[in-house]
Amino acid sequence: MKFRSAKQVWAEVYEGFYLSVGWGDMGAGTDQVARTYHCPFCRQSGFMRALPAGQGVLVLGVRMRWRCGACYEYAQRPLLLKRRGSITASQTRMARAGAGDYAVVDGLQAARVMSAIEQLPEHCYTWGMWVYTGLSLADLDKYELDVFGQRRLAMLGWLARELDGAGLPDVADDEEAELEQTLLFAVLDDARQRERCGRRLHSKTDIASALGVDRRCFDARYKWGKRYAAAVVALERLTAETLGPVSAVVEGLRRGGLAA
Repeated sequence: MKFRSAKQVWAEVYEGFYLSVGWGDMGAGTDQVARTYHCPFCRQSGFMRALPAGQGVLVLGVRMRWRCGACYEYAQRPLLLKRRGSITASQTRMARAGAGDYAVVDGLQAARVMSAIEQLPEHCYTWGMWVYTGLSLADLDKYELDVFGQRRLAMLGWLARELDGAGLPDVADDEEAELEQTLLFAVLDDARQRERCGRRLHSKTDIASALGVDRRCFDARYKWGKRYAAAVVALERLTAETLGPVSAVVEGLRRGGLAA
């Protein structure tokens, strides 16, 4: 029985579920439902606990009635994992997606996957969310800006720093700096396309044309070829670092379900 890959599960979780502040009697319900509660600070699930009556902590006049057992922060309310649509988060377990594999539809499984994602280092989280999820109204409401563009810019900055630390010669002037930015954007967009669709977006010839240089300049012996190769290797390493923890959770679910 084949379970979907980490990147597919990542997309399914964020397409099917979202985090929202919980209201009403959040202290009620089964332990399984409580495992879908997320800490507003560390974003981990399964650690939020309602404090006994009278034991809440006052912060700026607001009583914090919940505490996270992972980061020990107090909160007024936990974040509740909710399923998009009419099906509740813990109503179903798994659904056949076809051809011998299965899609994640259960809130408890989604909570496990989402916790692993939310605990990633910032650059890994940004990369994964930019690559494996689409834009949503929730994102735009939260940040009130073009989330896709901001994540793309964040990854440009990260990749530029990676090249700076790779021991490559510095760019000679402002014109070369602009060309390098064009190169890195092209490599980023190409990597995203390959991760999402399995197809390249730009060939070396395309990128060379955008830079206004000959295709032979992308030979690994030359300046632009070295920078291109270093950028590709950095993103391959980043992708492995990003998907590793998520793959471990997916494998645990495949082997042993929620007990894994």
